[in-house]
Amino acid sequence: MGRTILEDGTLACLTEFKRAGRRSGPSPSKGTCRGGPERPRASAEFFRCESRGSRRANSEQSMPAWFYILRLTSSHLYCGSTRFLAKRIEEHFAGRACQTTKIDPPLALVYSEEFPSYKEALRREKQVKHWSRAKKEALIAGVLDRLKELAKNKKARTSS
Repeated sequence: MGRTILEDGTLACLTEFKRAGRRSGPSPSKGTCRGGPERPRASAEFFRCESRGSRRANSEQSMPAWFYILRLTSSHLYCGSTRFLAKRIEEHFAGRACQTTKIDPPLALVYSEEFPSYKEALRREKQVKHWSRAKKEALIAGVLDRLKELAKNKKARTSS
């Protein structure tokens, strides 16, 4: 059975199978589907498409994402990541993005960093969320020497 990938990334044979009224999941007991006559079931191999998975991975790699920091009215710093920065910032300012910015509205977007994939942006968000306020402020100010100094100070405190 040939596999044809359509423009929307689905398999043509899968589309035809569903159009014929057949189910893709396991059928109920006694081999009938909703009380009707027994219908042939497709094997798991029929629904597997390696190119579809790789296509998803490629689209994630090519779609840029951002890590960002907002300064809130309480002077706290909020870290986040998104694929659509302008839309997400607009949601934060409207109070629709999350509970934190709904309760404590943002004053400004103070820092953003672009990454080639969302996975990398999320990794950066998790890293920076654990930083001290001083390290975050150094990152926002762009003072990398101070950032390195703060990292060394923490290592010295934890080793003694």
